[in-house]
Amino acid sequence: MFFVALEKNKAWVMERDLLTTGSIGQTVELAFSDDWDGLEKFAVWRAYDISVAAAISGDTIEIPARVLTKPDVQLLLGIYGINTAGTVVIPTVYADLGTIREGANLSGADNYEVPSEALLAQMQQKATAAAAAALEAVSGHYAGSATFTVNDAGHLIMTVTMGGETSSTDLGVVTAYAEAVAGGYTGTYAEFQALLTANARTAYDVDAALAAVQQVTSTASAAQSAASAAQTAASSAQSAASDAQTAVAGKQAKHTTAQVILSSGGTSWTDIPASGVTSSNTVIWSPDPDSFTAAAEALVRMTAQGNGVVSFASVGITSAAITINMVILD
Repeated sequence: MFFVALEKNKAWVMERDLLTTGSIGQTVELAFSDDWDGLEKFAVWRAYDISVAAAISGDTIEIPARVLTKPDVQLLLGIYGINTAGTVVIPTVYADLGTIREGANLSGADNYEVPSEALLAQMQQKATAAAAAALEAVSGHYAGSATFTVNDAGHLIMTVTMGGETSSTDLGVVTAYAEAVAGGYTGTYAEFQALLTANARTAYDVDAALAAVQQVTSTASAAQSAASAAQTAASSAQSAASDAQTAVAGKQAKHTTAQVILSSGGTSWTDIPASGVTSSNTVIWSPDPDSFTAAAEALVRMTAQGNGVVSFASVGITSAAITINMVILD
């Protein structure tokens, strides 16, 4: 857990955790001063040449996995607030969360294991039993109606309504990934699929596995009924997700990007060409990673903007040319 305190445009890292590549679910707790009341807040993550922005809905945010892909670089977090008029009113400095260390992974390993033959046999047995139970239900064994769904854990659930009463039965695992997770596997679904593909022919008899699948799918009535229900639910969920995505996309601010370079040895740069900038739109700027130290030492700041131009100034004389990256909000 990381803890960052924010007072107006200042940001202090009060508590740090260890950062490793490949980590998922690490969070940062934020404490805002009263200056942030009523503002819509956004987080900007930077790890060398990777930058990710995300809206903040509470006092805890999750570190995006995308910024934890490169080892030996600093992870920076900046926050900015937008008022009801859509104007950025508080951009903080970047808080340094620490160096990203390289996390353990399977890259280059040649001794990892896929599910054993015993585990495969267990999966086949459960799938066969599930199909048999489903066929028995729809063939009239139960004096009522039966429906079949697959839950988030990959289990086939049979729901029977009989005599006005409804009961549900877990018929077991119907996906190899769910069974592997139940057996202790901790990788992602994509990693599991890659392992199966790369090692299928050496881990077990492919022909035998296909024969077992054909045996299960031969009980077509129950399997097709379950698949149809699952497909209908998936289509509804996909439609809802698409509507939500469209709604969110419609609310996102349109933006363009621009880059300007401040020459070395100066303290003032007036009317530098910057395509897309106007005298009234919002400009969020930050030094490029390679220019961060030089900009910080000279205390560089943006002093003005006009149609197609921006102006900068510094307290000290710049020791090197400084590249400034800008996000321009329409």
